Amino acid sequence: YCVVPVEKIGLNFNNVEATVNLHNEFVAAYRDKNYDQCRNLVKFLLGSFAGEVDTFYEEILHRLDTL
Repeated sequence: YCVVPVEKIGLNFNNVEATVNLHNEFVAAYRDKNYDQCRNLVKFLLGSFAGEVDTFYEEILHRLDTL
């Protein structure tokens, strides 16, 4: 789990639900070994959540690069 403080997100809650859905798709694609989908989704996810989750995405990309 990851908790991002609301002050980091700011007042732009309109995109939060869509971004959470993309994140869930990313995790599901990784779990299903759909690595091309992970690479596609991460383009939209990096920088989201005020950058608080970027290290997670970067670590997954690193793992994909070393497969």
